[in-house]
Amino acid sequence: MSDKLSFSIQPIVHELNLILKECDSLGQLPAEVVVVRVQCSTLLNALQSFTTNVSEKEAINALRQYAKVVLDMTYIKENQLVEEEFPVHDGYERMQRILDMLKQPEQVVHQVLGPTACVIESLDAEMIECLYWRKGALCYMYCHTVWTNKSRVEKTKPQLIKCLEEGVAELQSMLAVRNPVASGDDVVSNSRETVKLLAQGIFSDTHVLALMYAGEMCYWHRQLIPSTNQSKSSKTTSNQSDASFNITQPSSQSNSSTGTTSNQSDAGKAQTISPSDVSTVKTSNQSETSTDVIGSHKDSACHIDQSETRNKTHSTASCSTQTSDIESDTFDSQALGMQFLQRYVEIVKGPLRATGWDYSKAEDMIKN
Repeated sequence: MSDKLSFSIQPIVHELNLILKECDSLGQLPAEVVVVRVQCSTLLNALQSFTTNVSEKEAINALRQYAKVVLDMTYIKENQLVEEEFPVHDGYERMQRILDMLKQPEQVVHQVLGPTACVIESLDAEMIECLYWRKGALCYMYCHTVWTNKSRVEKTKPQLIKCLEEGVAELQSMLAVRNPVASGDDVVSNSRETVKLLAQGIFSDTHVLALMYAGEMCYWHRQLIPSTNQSKSSKTTSNQSDASFNITQPSSQSNSSTGTTSNQSDAGKAQTISPSDVSTVKTSNQSETSTDVIGSHKDSACHIDQSETRNKTHSTASCSTQTSDIESDTFDSQALGMQFLQRYVEIVKGPLRATGWDYSKAEDMIKN
């Protein structure tokens, strides 16, 4: 990166002002919103101290801090929406506004650094993975909530199908950010199971959940559109599968402990939604989720901790991070869902077999 060029930070200032106005519009602020407002104001004051354009290094630092504010603000809004069970009258619209907000950091990167800027290098792979995860998991939770109410399914079928496809696409993008790590790539671990997981591109429980969530959304999609033309979509599915399983890539792993929590509630914080609401992913007595897998969630806004794994180059294809829109007639939910679910079962029965992950629901969906 060159610091000889200069970049305008006005797009960041503009977005931060919008967040600040949104905080102020809430009236008496909850404590968590106060924290976000302070973060936003502090960053704004720092940026407004620049009277000219900034260096690339300074711009990237500002972009990352802005993205963190977005993650924290949307986390609050997501939790409220989930607690309200996505109200029929405005739940879908509120979800879409949160998704739009989570998409902004990528757009702002291009506004600040230019249209050819690599978003993953600019925001960091960990941040990009988290943004994709949060979008995909939010789509999943909306679809799960609607799916449990059959009358609501019929009334909102077009929206539900669109959300299922968008959610799968976001989780595919999350899984494709970084490449798997071969056993000879300076991997340091006392656990052979950890090495196997890294070789498959699995670096946290979030990556495993992404496989299950994507597979289940494909299953629901298949129930809604049983007559999908599979021949039209075979090429698309092949391309999607290549991207989704070219997952992640760390460097040397000197300390592979995740620091995973001892109960599901903290895991739910990391994911925005709680696995206990889903019943398809983890068993209720799960005390640890592969403590050798990289991926401790350090805060409520979903940090996938890759601190020991940042030096490897990211996936070549993933420098372009725009999530592709998948039309229903080219979305092979059956083939794609089978790939996600089979991979999930393979990992849970294999390297994670002693950690308490549940695969019975996944196997049932595969059979059906």
